[in-house]
Amino acid sequence: MPPLSLSAEEMQMVQSLALPIDPRERDAFLQAVAAALASEPVRGPGVAHQVGRRIQREFFTPPQLRPR
Repeated sequence: MPPLSLSAEEMQMVQSLALPIDPRERDAFLQAVAAALASEPVRGPGVAHQVGRRIQREFFTPPQLRPR
């Protein structure tokens, strides 16, 4: 896949959505977001956020909390 050109605002949005993802999964998350954004007919910060949030749900693993 050729590199995807994102605006600074879009890049910041995607990077902030990557923070809660396990560091071992971040590259796969970013690749999935890039692939999804590449197929969007229109792009912008709002689309980047919607796509990123949708894909974030697939990659996010909530922390395991121990009962007290």
